[in-house]
Amino acid sequence: MGEPATAQAFEALIEHLEDAATAVGFLDPQHPKMLMPRLRRLFMRSELRAEEVDLLRGLCSAIMNPRRRVGKRQS
Repeated sequence: MGEPATAQAFEALIEHLEDAATAVGFLDPQHPKMLMPRLRRLFMRSELRAEEVDLLRGLCSAIMNPRRRVGKRQS
């Protein structure tokens, strides 16, 4: 089933999620405390595995850099 995510990896994910949510306008940078604690609680309850953290961070990277999306043609 894979190793549990480390606390350090989890914190890096939360930071990456905040950056991605801000980049797409989902997170109001003036009021980040509205969304981020909710996301933190959600992911804490799910007891993420290391590979799940990697998957979610990859998703964040794709959101923040659309040119790197798999299957997307570059113009």
